[in-house]
Amino acid sequence: MSGITYSMNDSLDDNSYNEQLSVEDDGYTLGLHPLGMTMRSQEMLSVEGAAEFFWEIFIKPMQQ
Repeated sequence: MSGITYSMNDSLDDNSYNEQLSVEDDGYTLGLHPLGMTMRSQEMLSVEGAAEFFWEIFIKPMQQ
C-alpha cells in the first residue's frame, strides 16, 4: 500500500481502509488520485481538493 489512506475504523490491526489517494503525474503537474472506493469521480485532485475529499468522507456519516 502506498499513498495517503483514510480509515473509519480506529484499529490498524486489520490493515483495512476506506479510501486511498496516490500521487499521480499527468506530464504537466503532480496531483492526488483517489482509488475510488467511495464511488466519487476519478479525477486528479490538488492538495486542497484532496483535503476536501477526505473531509467529505469524514463528515458524511455525521450528517446522516
